[in-house]
Amino acid sequence: MNLTLNKIDAVNATVTIEVAKTDYQPAVEKSINDLRKKANVPGFRKGMVPSSMIRKMYGKSLLNEEINKLALNRLSEYILEEKLNVLGNALLDETQQPADIDVADNHTVVFSIGLAPEINFTIDKEDVIPYYEIKVPDEMIDRLIENHRANFGEYSTLETVNEKALVRGILTELDDKGNPKTDGVNIENAMLIPAFIKNDDEKNKIIDAKLNTEIVFNPFKAYEGNEAELSSFLKIKKGKVKDHTSDFSLQINNISNYKEAEVNQELFDRVFGKDKVKTVEEFRLKVAESISRQLALQSENKFLADVGAFLKKKAGKVTFPETFLKRFMLQNTKESPEKIEENLPEVIEDLNTRLIKEKIIRDYKIKVEENEIVEAATATISTQLAQYGMTSVSDDVFKEYLKKMLQNEQIINDLVDKLLETKYSGVLKENLTLDYKSVSLEEFQKLVRQEAATTKKKPSKRASKKAINAEEPKES
Repeated sequence: MNLTLNKIDAVNATVTIEVAKTDYQPAVEKSINDLRKKANVPGFRKGMVPSSMIRKMYGKSLLNEEINKLALNRLSEYILEEKLNVLGNALLDETQQPADIDVADNHTVVFSIGLAPEINFTIDKEDVIPYYEIKVPDEMIDRLIENHRANFGEYSTLETVNEKALVRGILTELDDKGNPKTDGVNIENAMLIPAFIKNDDEKNKIIDAKLNTEIVFNPFKAYEGNEAELSSFLKIKKGKVKDHTSDFSLQINNISNYKEAEVNQELFDRVFGKDKVKTVEEFRLKVAESISRQLALQSENKFLADVGAFLKKKAGKVTFPETFLKRFMLQNTKESPEKIEENLPEVIEDLNTRLIKEKIIRDYKIKVEENEIVEAATATISTQLAQYGMTSVSDDVFKEYLKKMLQNEQIINDLVDKLLETKYSGVLKENLTLDYKSVSLEEFQKLVRQEAATTKKKPSKRASKKAINAEEPKES
């Protein structure tokens, strides 16, 4: 198949591919013959429809399908051979006319392609970028310790109801005489916590009640007629709440209280592993480290955003194939032409950011090795297990988790993206000068808010993400 590239300008081109009859004819004839055997046409038995009729009915679509498939495959090979950095997928040129089945000759297919613009810049130590290191606030340490205490606490059985106790029992609706109401609400395993009861008089009827005793109170008064709370407690529809304003009896069968874990060696071991931490001071330091890692992600995101803005200025104005991109998005999204026109500047901004990042990755030969993926997956599993308090599992169990993770294509792609991002950031830090600034969390958040207020709303990346990928071209 003959192929001709016609560069209209630096970012727009057409590709003309001549598909010879000898290339498409055998496949088209086979398709017609296969369809003839399956087609149901009135007046003919299945498999006995004449080829001429199938050719007349379906020949044109079968021909164009085969020609386009062959042309697309050849174009895809050419893009790989010539290492063309295309934006999105090739589109059939707007002047392209369908091939005619009655024209027994070679056919040409013309595609429009959008080329990624050349971006030129270098980075060196003369380039200075701020890097904000966020100090860990004591209140965040205290709050995370309280979360650990809550997560690793336990329920204990009580003999007497207190305000925070979880009370379970048989709840029965009563009539005016204090007897079980016919067709009234009856719940075998009702649950309540006195602390959530709004009316103090009703709450006091439950506080200090003993296990295996019966108390009488009024739920409607207790929750002050709140439909949502009463509907949940009485297990009835909200609209029925007003029909159940009488007293109820509660036979208390169980009283339990959730007690937060003590800050001691048992908690240290459950959070960080056996004997990893020995004292309260070490525990606070470890907790601070975990918070610091989370805050470091915010610092890293800010750094990458600042670098991106800086490199865009260094690269200067970059021209994109706007007409091609609008046509591409019109065919690949559900957005209207007006919406595409409105979003185009933001889409181009996103494309520019991606191309700049790709240039750094290409220039510094950043890549991810297989062993690095395995190491990242191993670390991810360890973190996930630790979050559930599973700090020690057998090697066999761990290997099974790892095997399943490495079989999940989406997870692998996510790990590769994260590893690339880390290496990309590392290259930037090695080749730029970082101006470290120590700030409080409040100062950092204020800075981010101020910058966000002066920055346009980020676009939906649905279309732009498609457009940046150099993919195999598809029929349009």
